[in-house]
Amino acid sequence: MVSKQLVVAGDSWACGEWQEGSDVVLHRGVSHYFQDYGFDVINLGWPGGSNLSSIKRLGDWLAYNPHVNRCVLFFVTEFFREIWYYTNYNNLSHETSLDAELNRKYIEVKEHWVHRPYYRLQELADKHNIKVYLVGGASDTIFEYPDFATDFPNLDIACQSITNLLVNGNSHIQEPVMCEFLNNWTSPFLAQFPASDELLNDINLGKARLDTFKENNFFSDNIHPDRHGHYKLYQHLLPKLSNTVDC
Repeated sequence: MVSKQLVVAGDSWACGEWQEGSDVVLHRGVSHYFQDYGFDVINLGWPGGSNLSSIKRLGDWLAYNPHVNRCVLFFVTEFFREIWYYTNYNNLSHETSLDAELNRKYIEVKEHWVHRPYYRLQELADKHNIKVYLVGGASDTIFEYPDFATDFPNLDIACQSITNLLVNGNSHIQEPVMCEFLNNWTSPFLAQFPASDELLNDINLGKARLDTFKENNFFSDNIHPDRHGHYKLYQHLLPKLSNTVDC
């Protein structure tokens, strides 16, 4: 009998619990719990990765590792990381130049890079006949998208917001947080966007999210969920992933 294979992908939130102030992973998070349950778990988490760089990493791995009974758990991260990668890596997953991005309004840049990963993941899901379960991590997933099921039939928002799940017991969040606006990630670019209500509101949401991390015991390093938070996420995801024919 072929075991169910779960491929976990995304940024550092996909990797598990982190030691504060270091790059040491203390616990493998949901990967550990799903492996104990009986899944064949592959973790492709890449600390600091953007959505598109993680999707490229996932696509490369899928291309050389066929499997007949598989699904993907993808941790969504901040859209602003795509801009950060323009200046740090020559990443082929990007589609336009940095100058072109910074000549656009903030709302246009946000809309493009928030939604683009879903189209890329749907393309991968079609190509490899898999289901992709989305988890809102460093960034929550989108909330209102009227044609989501039509446009992305092989994607499932399994947990819109880990943070809201852990703090308020509800995986859905009315006003999703798309970026934490950490200084080292976004400060070089913010001044190049004209001030707007959308930008200021998102910055305030990001600052409030960072405060939530610091005030909540599930985020022992003030930036990533710990093993107890990952266990709650695992409990939330298990009924969906264990009972579907696609995974």
